[in-house]
Amino acid sequence: MRLHHDSNSHQFAQWLLDIGHCHPLLPTDNSFSITLLSEIVSHSEENLINAIYDSLSAHHIPPPQYFHDRVILTPLNNSVHDLNHQILSYLPGEEHSYYSADLQMFEAGADEYAEAVPPKVLQSFNPSGLPASHLCLKKGCPIILL
Repeated sequence: MRLHHDSNSHQFAQWLLDIGHCHPLLPTDNSFSITLLSEIVSHSEENLINAIYDSLSAHHIPPPQYFHDRVILTPLNNSVHDLNHQILSYLPGEEHSYYSADLQMFEAGADEYAEAVPPKVLQSFNPSGLPASHLCLKKGCPIILL
């Protein structure tokens, strides 16, 4: 939004500043609410995906620049995974699944009585800051390597 210099981006920037200063908070029934701008409201995930990735179809692989100009931000990892899976279904081609190689390490003298944890149990954990143990990719989908 910072790069756009039109009246809509200025209005949106002002709205964000107002929220930061608690200006649009309206008291209703002993609680506070924020009135969202109609332009930023989406009534379903599919509508949101279609609004951002409007020309994404299952017939061709888009050029890399296509994804460079589009992004959906969400605060929850589960939402990210759900949206990524749904967007991946729009891309053509076969989906490939990749799994992490999870291994439990035992420390001599400290873990003498520990039992091995099966890889399926290790893969069920989804700690914050670590990648998911199951990755689905298709040719042409963007990935971020850290």
